[in-house]
Amino acid sequence: EPRGFVIDLQNAIADQQNLEAEHRLMNWDRAIKAVETGEADIVALFVSEEREERFDFTAPIYHVAHGIYAPSPDTIQKNPDDLSGMRVAVVEGSYAPNRLIENQTQGELIPQEDIISALLAVAEGHADIALVASHTARHVIAEAGLDIHQVSPPFWPRAYAFAVSQGRDDLHAWLEEQVGLLQA
Repeated sequence: EPRGFVIDLQNAIADQQNLEAEHRLMNWDRAIKAVETGEADIVALFVSEEREERFDFTAPIYHVAHGIYAPSPDTIQKNPDDLSGMRVAVVEGSYAPNRLIENQTQGELIPQEDIISALLAVAEGHADIALVASHTARHVIAEAGLDIHQVSPPFWPRAYAFAVSQGRDDLHAWLEEQVGLLQA
């Protein structure tokens, strides 16, 4: 069942106009493609230069950082700039692997469907570390009772916003207005 902060925001936006939001849970990469093809209207995601070429964003709904997660709090690797020799679980199609590829990181990326899969890859020994969004990782670790530890300080703080595919100007204007009203 869809739950959480973003779902609550989507429902509140719809409620403002006496509409009902339809939430579709799917893996991250597919969700991005669904908005690009028009199969879905809106997605919440990190704002980045690369994504601004494909999407129109609302004002940020909050800011989120990433972190490195490992099975031991004594893990030496605490910096995303040097991952050489590491097997790094990331969420396929998310901000982290795009940033790591762009910076030509030397670690071996192990794409996963979602954050829980990335953290489980570490817990099960299929990856040395997971590099994922901190806010969701902390929640997943607590809910699933995983013995995984954040070993880095937060890094890559980014705005998180709702986005629509470029060219959907009416939808973007409506959504921007609704987010503004909700924040007010």
